[in-house]
Amino acid sequence: MASTISNISILLFICFISQGYGQRCSFKDISITQSETGVKIMGKTEWIVYIYNKCTCDQVNVKLNCQGFQTVEKIDPKILNLLGDQCLLNFGKSIFENTVSFKYAWDKSFPFTPVSSNVRCT
Repeated sequence: MASTISNISILLFICFISQGYGQRCSFKDISITQSETGVKIMGKTEWIVYIYNKCTCDQVNVKLNCQGFQTVEKIDPKILNLLGDQCLLNFGKSIFENTVSFKYAWDKSFPFTPVSSNVRCT
């Protein structure tokens, strides 16, 4: 009887972890770092931005706060698409094990912050 209860407890624990873990992920698991490249474009400092997902699940439709963002360097809209005060990252495609990066040029770095995403756990 004790082993049956123990087995059921273990099974419930595994189910809890596999089902509940993904629900704890959010856009807050998107990490953004950036640094100067050492290049000047039209007199502006070039910055490289790296964005990756620290969650164990895919995140799609990741949007960043881009209010006030400016650049003199063209950015591929499939990587960063400005939509008003927000930017859609990676054309809305999954960010999971890959790092998304892009470069822009302006006087100082822009404080990109994630504002939303959809989490997909399988």
